[in-house]
Amino acid sequence: MRTNIKGDIGELIVMTKLLKSGYWVSKPFGDDCPYDILADNKEGKIIRIQVKYVTPKDDLLRCKLFSNTGVSYKDSVDWILIVNSDTELVYKLDLSEFD
Repeated sequence: MRTNIKGDIGELIVMTKLLKSGYWVSKPFGDDCPYDILADNKEGKIIRIQVKYVTPKDDLLRCKLFSNTGVSYKDSVDWILIVNSDTELVYKLDLSEFD
């Protein structure tokens, strides 16, 4: 499966879960945005989300914490949401916990 198709699948899974959890969800237009999704908690908080659709290897989910251009996500997103491609479970990585 092509990488962009995997990314689309991961984003759809995350958007569905966010909508079911009561968020409003927006998708930025274009590919130059540093985040994949915006989630609005309906109380004035907008969360910038990067989605990683990951296939487990050796029972671990591994993803990079930086973009393809080498820029860290730390200053451009609030959460990285990691989707396990086998189970469709979503894990939240809060970047404020990393230096």
